[in-house]
Amino acid sequence: MARSLVSRVFSSRFIAPYYILNVILIGAFVLFRLRDPPAELATLDPMGFTKESQIYFCAALMFATRALSAPTLDMYLASVLLFTRVAILVVLFFMSPALAAVFGGLFAFVGLVFPQPRATSPAAVSVLNRASFAERVTRNKHKTITVVWLHAPWSPRCTGLAPLLNRLVGAYDHPRLRWAKLDVSVWPDVAAGLDVSVAATSQQLPTVIAFAQGKELARLPTVSGETGKLEGLKLTYASLVEGLGLDERLRVAEAWEAEARDKLAAAQAREAKKRQ
Repeated sequence: MARSLVSRVFSSRFIAPYYILNVILIGAFVLFRLRDPPAELATLDPMGFTKESQIYFCAALMFATRALSAPTLDMYLASVLLFTRVAILVVLFFMSPALAAVFGGLFAFVGLVFPQPRATSPAAVSVLNRASFAERVTRNKHKTITVVWLHAPWSPRCTGLAPLLNRLVGAYDHPRLRWAKLDVSVWPDVAAGLDVSVAATSQQLPTVIAFAQGKELARLPTVSGETGKLEGLKLTYASLVEGLGLDERLRVAEAWEAEARDKLAAAQAREAKKRQ
């Protein structure tokens, strides 16, 4: 487990300029802090804590909270850097407002010029458009299951959950259990046909839907028929496996594949018998 985590952290996207430059800026803050401690934050409260330590404690508390709730390492690191930057800017403001402005500008520059790198989709994930969605999903009557990931590139939630899609593909890839992505910002009419909102405030992105022989089997998140509220918004590996029934889908796909092999073997046997 530890070795796997280390290998993921040191994979290419985690040593991108976005992370390196943020670490450099955090290190620069530490040097400024050691050279010129903020006297305004050194006063003790009745519990014996300084205001500065309270700021760091709040940031650490947020780190721990996100560690329990973030579904991917990418989203966790994004949250850690966000809370760290906020804590740094608060402390710097009491040290020197001008210095806080400089660091704020540098953090913004890094975020704009070197945005957080995104995970790339594996080759097993096909990219759909309107025509291929109709051909491979809604009009497909073959014994195959297709799991479609509806996403939008402008949605941080979608890009942050991309590693989760990669993990699912690695665990549930099968010739008759296929994976695909559809960009709803390019094909909003397809999303509308599936009752998926593509508004900037939409809570439905990403939406993951499993289809078989042209029919929808399951989706996450879902809309409650009684209240109209979205359910299953917290997309995690376990919730997707359970909500989409991926274990059962894989068993069905394997049964279909075995059935096809048996039919092929029987046909080959009949053909060989005819030639004898």
